[in-house]
Amino acid sequence: MSDGQMFQCTNRFRPPPLDQTSRRTLGYFASKLGVIFAFATIGAIFDNHPMLRFCSVVQPLAFLIGITAIAGAYLSGEAPRGQMLNQWDKAFAFAAIGLAVKIGARFLSS
Repeated sequence: MSDGQMFQCTNRFRPPPLDQTSRRTLGYFASKLGVIFAFATIGAIFDNHPMLRFCSVVQPLAFLIGITAIAGAYLSGEAPRGQMLNQWDKAFAFAAIGLAVKIGARFLSS
C-alpha cells in the first residue's frame, strides 16, 4: 500500500467527453428551454392559477419547438441514432417535456 494505489483515481465511471456538435445542441436546447420558461413565467405571474397558466404556455411551445426540430433534422438528413446528440434528441426531449407538463396540468386541474 505504500506505492499509492489505495488512492488511485480511475475514470471508469466518468462519461466520455462530449464533442463540439453535442455541446452546441445542448446549448441550443438549454437556451430554448430558458426562453420557454421565461415566457411561461411572465404569463403566469398575473393569473389566478399560476401553475395552470405556466403549464398551458409551456406545453404548446415545447411541442412546437419539438416539431420544428423534427423538421430540421429530417431536412438536414441527420441519422436518428448517431454517436452524437443532434436535433432528433432535442425533439425527443421537448416532446417529453411537453408530455410531462400536460400530465402535470391534469393533476393540477383535478
